[in-house]
Amino acid sequence: MNFDLNSITRKFLLNEAVDKPTTKAYIESVVKILENIRPKSQKESRQIAMAHQHLKEIKKNNRKLEERVSLLEEQVKILEENKLEKNKNSKKTGKRDVDPYERPMEAGLAEKKGKE
Repeated sequence: MNFDLNSITRKFLLNEAVDKPTTKAYIESVVKILENIRPKSQKESRQIAMAHQHLKEIKKNNRKLEERVSLLEEQVKILEENKLEKNKNSKKTGKRDVDPYERPMEAGLAEKKGKE
């Protein structure tokens, strides 16, 4: 095992080895900060209450976005698997299915040439 102590030390000192906080972690940090603030007036109290409400909405929207990203990642994975299966099948049969989304410009040019 060969360890490069210089790069390990550099990463540690520059915090490159640490994962970046998630959006959820940032939101929780802001919530804690707001909870520790003591309002000195009614106006500040209302502003803090409004900030809490906004953070709740941000949390809800963030959760929806994370679910959507997860769903889209699953769909991409399925599409990639299907594409790999098509390629394997086309290699076996010798035919290749033309994917209209793979190279739309070339497909369009081929159609134009065929019409002329």
